[in-house]
Amino acid sequence: MGSKENTQEKSKIIDRRRVLQTSAVGLLSGLAVTGAASPVAGQEEDEEEEDEEEEDEEEEDEEEEDEEEEDEEEEDEEESNGPSCEGAPTMSRTSVTTPNSRITRDDPAVVEANFRPDPTVPDDCTIMVDLEFSFADAGFQWGGGAEWDQATSDLVVGQFEVRPGEVRDIRAQLHTQGAEEGDSVTVTADYEIWYEGSRDQSVQQSGIRHTIEVEEPNPTDAEPGEDEDEASFDEVPGFGITSALAGLGGAAYMLKSRLSENSE
Repeated sequence: MGSKENTQEKSKIIDRRRVLQTSAVGLLSGLAVTGAASPVAGQEEDEEEEDEEEEDEEEEDEEEEDEEEEDEEEEDEEESNGPSCEGAPTMSRTSVTTPNSRITRDDPAVVEANFRPDPTVPDDCTIMVDLEFSFADAGFQWGGGAEWDQATSDLVVGQFEVRPGEVRDIRAQLHTQGAEEGDSVTVTADYEIWYEGSRDQSVQQSGIRHTIEVEEPNPTDAEPGEDEDEASFDEVPGFGITSALAGLGGAAYMLKSRLSENSE
């Protein structure tokens, strides 16, 4: 009886040892598998992070490229839509006026042209103006005013610059040269404006007329010792013509007046 019990106990002990050995082997195998798998899993995680970083960088590069393209497009649109130094100049004011339309003993008549570029004109754009004042009636003459490039008794011509933000007033004075009280003369103004270097795209205006009345004669100042009808333009700013032109204008007018009186 006792030996049988001993045999059964030994069998149980052997079975327990086998179970423990099997568990230990399984545990070791599991640890080995886990240990072997961990580096692979870590590597996969690193690769995923690198892929995400690359994707983020690519997205950032694409966003930067898109922003640069948008900026370039906006600049192109601003350049195309904004003002430039090409085409006809845009002006906020172009006018020809007569601040003084009557010739008196103390003052000559004044004809003035005003030019003001539009505020949108770029600062580096210079506007050129060709201006001409003229009349066809005898008995009058130009004198004083702006520095004209060309001047005769009945014509003044000049070219002037107008800068952005500037208001340019260009004037000429009209005196009598034989005309008497009650006479009148029609002054004609013509001008052409363009961006410097682009005259082929200019804007022209011609035939602007203003009438000047004579209240009292006002001839140009003569040099001491000179006859009034022989006064020279050489001393008048902006004029470089001889006294002969002025004298001829006055003499022609006086001759015409005398012939009219004789015919009456």
